[in-house]
Order: sequence, then structure tokens, then C-alpha cells
Amino acid sequence: MTTIKDMTPEELRIACAEKCGWRDIYIDILEGAFGIAPYDNGFIGNMKIPDYEHDRNALHELIMAVPEDKHIHFIKAMIENLNLDVVIFNYTLEIISSHKTVPGEIVKLLTADPLAIMRAFLKVMEEE
Repeated sequence: MTTIKDMTPEELRIACAEKCGWRDIYIDILEGAFGIAPYDNGFIGNMKIPDYEHDRNALHELIMAVPEDKHIHFIKAMIENLNLDVVIFNYTLEIISSHKTVPGEIVKLLTADPLAIMRAFLKVMEEE
């Protein structure tokens, strides 16, 4: 079984879509991955799954799909994925390294690579 860390961008995309409720996902060699959207009540049919890596709106929807009770776990997973020098202590970010600043590390968190965000999302959602 492939670990989240070893997944290709397309594998991450499909796994994230499945966690967001997309179903019957299949890959068309020429067109990419398709499936049935979670909001489809039987009238829409197959659509391209969201491109979380290249579409910031889709990535935002992915982040918003993290349940509120898992927000802190998501932030911790992001910190781990990005190897940031901060820890969460009593729901505040605290710096570990003396040569870095909390704001500098937060900027890295806010501008994270979409693949890191997708990996954190899957890690948190698989804890269910």
C-alpha cells in the first residue's frame, strides 16, 4: 500500500476527492480523473474531479472540508509536512528555533505547497 508521503500528485488528488465524497472515480487516459460529485443527486453524471494542486478555489474547498474538531490536527500535520520550527502550545504557535520568527514560519504555512496541504488533509481525514 502506498503511503501518503509516497503518493503521486494524481493519487493525492483522487484520494482527496474520495474523502470529500466523490464516488465512482475512474481515469480517462486522455482527459484525466472523473467521478460523481458529492452534490450530484443523479442528474449531473460524471465530472472532472477537482484539481486541488492547480486550482486555488478547489484547494480552498478542500481545506474548508476539514471538520472543525480536526482543525488543530490539520495545522499540526501542515507544520510537520513543511518542517516548520514552530509548535502549537495551548492553541498558540510558539517558535522552536531562535534564528526564526513566528510570523516568518506562519507565512510559510499560509503559502504552503498544495501537495503539502493535500497530504495534511489526507492524514487528518484518515484518523477518523
